Amino acid sequence: MIGDGKIIMKKIGIITFHCSYNYGSVLQAYALQKYLINNGYNVKIIDYRSKNYDMYHLFKLWMLKYPLKLLAENRHINRLIRRKYNFRHFINESMHLTNKKYLYNDDLTVLNNEFNVFIAGSDQIWNPVCTGGVDSNFFLNFVDGRVNKRIAYAPSLAHASFEDKILNEMCGYIEKFDAISVREESGKKILKNNTSKNIEVVLDPTMLLEEKDYKTLEIKPKSAKPYIFVYMLEKDDPCLIEYVSKISQEKAIDIVYIHLNNLFRGKHVHNVYGCKVGEFLWYIRNAKYVVSNSFHATVFSIIFQKKFCTFKTEKSYSRMVGLLNTLGLEDRIYNKEFMIESDINYDEVILKLKTLRKPSESYLIKSINGDSDRYENREN
Repeated sequence: MIGDGKIIMKKIGIITFHCSYNYGSVLQAYALQKYLINNGYNVKIIDYRSKNYDMYHLFKLWMLKYPLKLLAENRHINRLIRRKYNFRHFINESMHLTNKKYLYNDDLTVLNNEFNVFIAGSDQIWNPVCTGGVDSNFFLNFVDGRVNKRIAYAPSLAHASFEDKILNEMCGYIEKFDAISVREESGKKILKNNTSKNIEVVLDPTMLLEEKDYKTLEIKPKSAKPYIFVYMLEKDDPCLIEYVSKISQEKAIDIVYIHLNNLFRGKHVHNVYGCKVGEFLWYIRNAKYVVSNSFHATVFSIIFQKKFCTFKTEKSYSRMVGLLNTLGLEDRIYNKEFMIESDINYDEVILKLKTLRKPSESYLIKSINGDSDRYENREN
């Protein structure tokens, strides 16, 4: 409260990877904003583009030097255009963004007049590889800490070690934060050993919401036949492809998958690459089975209470296994004896998930509301 007894409404600005053409990235940004709005806060996502944002352009300048690569991309041009349009539509229609778009070399200090709490996260915003070097804006260096609050919610460093110069720069920014949490235990270990801050590990924002929160986003596509939904990240996994093909043949059901390349053949196969975000959610919730090596596809399989199989990748191994072990679902990780039709006690799983949410929710709300006198010294 301020001197005349007027209650200050917290205005929160989130900075994250909200505009990448990746289902997990846009849904984690949506989820954090939605969760905060559900809890009564006034929230906007800062419409920010880092130095490496050009990776999401249809064509990159370097392709001019490699005509064969350009031709390869052109072969998929319709799928790429579809993806770009559908993601941009979701971002513009489903997220509350700042009126202005900011680039990495813009002055973001003006935002101190618009927000009194800033949240960095989630996603790999603290991974210098993803941001073209250490991006100080993702570390909220533009925030005036005398009057406004800096909070980190589940950003990922993505690496277990860094060069000293990079680590020192990152930790210098982190020392200015009012509250720090990260997405992985490996990130906590690095920061705990190199800063004076208390570091917490919290849930990915997508797990802060419940099934009903996502149903409002769903869009039903034309296909309605029983199907296995397949979502594969990184390199093609021959083992995953072989497993899905076998299940499809044994169960006589279709395959619906998302991939730039055609991984499966036949009339029963549907590549829906570039589908709308709402369709992505619908495909998972209405699938007979879900097979994936994606962390977020696994998360939504759990939220929607599906029978699923998760394939491990080097990048997501620790996070994926950690979540599944905590929820008692370690048996959903693929092995040669795996039976996808085996039942899951979702009453028990959802109860564990609700318990798992509590520390993350507590951290977030307390970080926003705590020590309020320090920050509530100006009009909203």
